[in-house]
Amino acid sequence: MPPASFAGYVLEGELGRGGVGVVYAARRASDGLPVALKVLDPASVDERALARLADEARAALRLRDEGIVQTLDVGVEAGRPYLVLERVDGGTLADRLAREGPLPPAAAGALLAAVARAVGRLHAAGVVHRDLKPGNVLLRRDGRPVVADLGLAKLADLERTATRSGTLLGTPAYMAPEQANGDLARVGPPSDVWALGGTLCAALTGSPPFEAPTVLETLRLVVEGDPVPPSRRWPRRHDGPLARALEAVALRCLARDPTRRYADGAALAAALDEALEAPA
Repeated sequence: MPPASFAGYVLEGELGRGGVGVVYAARRASDGLPVALKVLDPASVDERALARLADEARAALRLRDEGIVQTLDVGVEAGRPYLVLERVDGGTLADRLAREGPLPPAAAGALLAAVARAVGRLHAAGVVHRDLKPGNVLLRRDGRPVVADLGLAKLADLERTATRSGTLLGTPAYMAPEQANGDLARVGPPSDVWALGGTLCAALTGSPPFEAPTVLETLRLVVEGDPVPPSRRWPRRHDGPLARALEAVALRCLARDPTRRYADGAALAAALDEALEAPA
């Protein structure tokens, strides 16, 4: 059972668990504001990483972007680092896909264009997300997407995590090859573009472009394999000029060489907007 309160927030229940902590539905005790409170595993964060996280929280606060989950506070309570985030109550894109199956091409393209624009604004601010996936795309009640878990892939000390523990930062099915190889020097905006391409594939087909029974097999596919074109897996009713245009965008996102992908989220959003002009 969660404690009744934490760092000035009243906890209402658990929203979910991830690799670095637990997320609670909570309310700020001072004014009742509903928030999502992420309490982190102390083993996942050192002082340098927490300082970096605080910098990113301030950058996110300056953005005040409707397409990005707002970071409200960051700190340490009783030795446990925590993040306080805007609460978005419409579920995730992953939830929607599990409930409804693949989205119609126009809906998939429009949703990913909105996400890519928000990610492009992160890139312009010098922030690389590193863990974009359907589960990190939250939906407002009116269906508008919001990018979540900003900077959480940077919480662990990257050098320590990559070289000592062998832990990879990111989600294997949506992880760019340079991330899967641990080549941190090459991780940048095109790595996020890869993940957005995988998310577009999932929106069109219901599953990511690389998927295997185990994490290691999935990573091997990411590093060595070629993505299955979405057209081989999408519902027959989706086939048409628009779906094919979106497939071409997704496959460019999934180019093994980062220089062959779209340069950043803004460039991907422009390509998706152009694809959406194709007949359905």
